[in-house]
Amino acid sequence: MSLLLALLLGCGGDAAAPVASSRRVDAVQATRPSGEVVQGFCDVFAEAGAGKPYVEPALAAATPAHPAGWRWVNVWATWCGPCVAEMPLVQRWHAQLAGEGVPVALELLSFDTDPAEVARFHAKHPEVPPGPRIRGQDDIAPWLEAMGLPASTPIPLHVFVDPSGGVRCVRASALTSGDLPIVRELLR
Repeated sequence: MSLLLALLLGCGGDAAAPVASSRRVDAVQATRPSGEVVQGFCDVFAEAGAGKPYVEPALAAATPAHPAGWRWVNVWATWCGPCVAEMPLVQRWHAQLAGEGVPVALELLSFDTDPAEVARFHAKHPEVPPGPRIRGQDDIAPWLEAMGLPASTPIPLHVFVDPSGGVRCVRASALTSGDLPIVRELLR
């Protein structure tokens, strides 16, 4: 129950509190972001080829195989205000990156444990593509800890998995409109 409370508290305001605020970079450079800026954007960061292997959390249903290349796993929930608020931004950036020739597969991973709640959300928001759903609350903490995050990390989360299957970056807070250059640089 304390994990659920921590997740709810993280999603209660306009933006979730960062896990490592001393490493967070709020200002975005107008030019190509430096490696320090990219690292500061991530709460967990690994150099190319050095990330821990990404392991799927326990899911409520089997999912199709993932395409080769970069993956962007956006972790959200219907009850998370910042998650829902940033979803149009995430979808717009995904389309923009694809248009720029930066291929990245976007996966929307729901932390909702009630399938009916997710179905109601999708009925109201048909523009949001369906995605996998975590199996249960007890599956969240081990998955977060496997990526190097505290079990109480709030959502939204953004997990960037490199083409070799390693976790390259995990951002434990909502994106801002100025973060696109950092995401673009991360995916280079």
